[in-house]
Amino acid sequence: MITEQPGADLEQLEKGLAATFGAAQADAPLRALQLARGACQAAGRDAACARAVSVARILLAQGADPDTVAAALVYGAIPEAELDLDGIRAAFGPDLAGLLKGLARAGRIEALSAAGSDPEQLRKMLLAIAEDVRVVLIKLAERLAFLRTLTKADDAVRRAAGTETLALFAPLANRLGVAELRWELEDFAFRFTEPELYRSVAALLDEKRNDREAYIGRVVRTLTQALAGIGVDATIQGRPKHLYSIFRKMRGKNLAFEQLFDIRAVRVIVRDVRECYAVLGVVHDLWTPVAGEFDDYIASPKSNDYRSLHTAVVGPEGRTLEVQIRTEEMHRQSEHGVAAHWRYKEGRRADQKFDAKIAWLRQVLAWK
Repeated sequence: MITEQPGADLEQLEKGLAATFGAAQADAPLRALQLARGACQAAGRDAACARAVSVARILLAQGADPDTVAAALVYGAIPEAELDLDGIRAAFGPDLAGLLKGLARAGRIEALSAAGSDPEQLRKMLLAIAEDVRVVLIKLAERLAFLRTLTKADDAVRRAAGTETLALFAPLANRLGVAELRWELEDFAFRFTEPELYRSVAALLDEKRNDREAYIGRVVRTLTQALAGIGVDATIQGRPKHLYSIFRKMRGKNLAFEQLFDIRAVRVIVRDVRECYAVLGVVHDLWTPVAGEFDDYIASPKSNDYRSLHTAVVGPEGRTLEVQIRTEEMHRQSEHGVAAHWRYKEGRRADQKFDAKIAWLRQVLAWK
């Protein structure tokens, strides 16, 4: 979050870069930070420097590589007209210069959104020109940093920003599989476009997101210990459902809040199908299953070939919990194959060529 103490933010970022990347890898982003700071001070653009630092911190939290963070700092602090790409290439190398060139192209496409261009076409254009998918990641971080500054802005400004975010940026985050960026983008947009509905959904939750995340952490530890006891070495991921997702499910399926069993959820990834059913037995031994809330998509896959076990249980402290269980191959298919979750979330018809592009971009982003 941008504060009113840019010096403190800069110092925190410097420490974060050194701690995350180590002395050698932190060199490029640290030099980019100095370049950004100097350019902003010379031109009196303190606000631009603060925004660039905020974007860099978001990317750092996402596990971005040094060049991505460096490019975000330079691009955020120095206007495109003042950028010397040849100088950047000489000082930082071709990778960072290429990112800056891609950001400039993406910025021009993004500007079309304000002119009322079709959001789906803009999303495809942004992904099509993304020779380096990290360009889109930076644009998503920029949008989130921008939304964080609008909590006290005029209603009209917030509504416009929220509407554009839901139309353009949140679907991009969804398609690229950057879940933490997506839920924060969506929740800000929901808060800005439907403030009364946002407050009503928030009031239904009896705990804050941090408390729900702590609860998930306790569930993961309990389940990890139980599975180790039967010799199953599993990867367990957990997440609390965010407010916009709760609202969409209640509205889309005409459900009351009490009928939602996946407000808190964990996903267990194992080696083979035999272990999937073994984990299911452990889960049902640990916690009481919710009647009518078990689906075996392994024995009966969905039409898009999605496979997994889904069960809902009354977990610790009497709170309902969804557990998904799948093999590593099933998980890869869900994330990158024809069963990709992003299309299910958007409810769009299949486009084989575009789906392949998305799968490739997601894999490259994970690798980067």
